[in-house]
Amino acid sequence: MHVLFAADPNRFVKNYKLAQDAFELIDLPNIELHTLIDVKNEHMPFYLNAADVVLLTSYWEGSPNVIKEAMACNRPIVSTAVGDVKYFRTKPSKRDESSSFRILWFSGSSESYL
Repeated sequence: MHVLFAADPNRFVKNYKLAQDAFELIDLPNIELHTLIDVKNEHMPFYLNAADVVLLTSYWEGSPNVIKEAMACNRPIVSTAVGDVKYFRTKPSKRDESSSFRILWFSGSSESYL
């Protein structure tokens, strides 16, 4: 499984430490965390579509483009509840689950999970 952290891990606001800590807890050999640094905008769809999950662990955001781009690529998303991400959260349709994106919040409390 390929999890995409679509940001420079050296940017404090992106909270890469949370992503690393989560992966230490998971501790499964078949899950890989991938980061992106200086990727051209036109190449982003290739990375997003290759990911099994897109991960956003930021401390704060306004309206993160990576979430909208992941939604456009119909990728599952795991995110902290930052910026307007909370308004994108949805449940899959009973009729057509394949066309519905899902966002899972994580924070440390169980009520954040879908």
